[in-house]
Amino acid sequence: MRRTLDHALADIRSSIKGLRAVVLSAAPDGLIAWCWSSDGRPDVALGFAALDRAATLCLDGLGDSLQARNLLLAANNAWVAAWPLFEPAARGPREHLVITTVFTGELQDGMVLVYGNRIRVHLREALVGVRSGELGELRRELVDTLEASDDPATRLRELAGGAGLESTSLARPEQLAGTDRQRLRELARR
Repeated sequence: MRRTLDHALADIRSSIKGLRAVVLSAAPDGLIAWCWSSDGRPDVALGFAALDRAATLCLDGLGDSLQARNLLLAANNAWVAAWPLFEPAARGPREHLVITTVFTGELQDGMVLVYGNRIRVHLREALVGVRSGELGELRRELVDTLEASDDPATRLRELAGGAGLESTSLARPEQLAGTDRQRLRELARR
């Protein structure tokens, strides 16, 4: 997931003015799933775990549902916008993912929402794309196979060797030829 989100954000980051950080976390406990910061310091994400928990306490008291929460905070030198990564209609554990974007304080509030939503939609589409289609199925099958193995490292080498591939190539199945992907799926199902 990290590589997918890093790549997806890199695709649009240059068109987003004033972006300082992006954090993907799980509500209501604030566990950090992924983060990016313009200064390369991932510790910016730690404060957002506390923000998620505080927002949960405050908004629960107002009777707001977890899926419909949106938050916009302004400070002298920063804007923070947070909302669910997936719409309320989504089902399953992913509906509790919260994306938080941080911008410089010079940005106008309307642009914070425009840019923040652009990032949210782009990252959401990247995650949905990875989990759907042939590549998503292959990834799920590989993960299931490795999770069921007593020795995942050995199983990974067996899969790669059986398909005539280097183990490192399995990290990027989208770069494999279609015949190699099909062979991996067959081997993973055994």
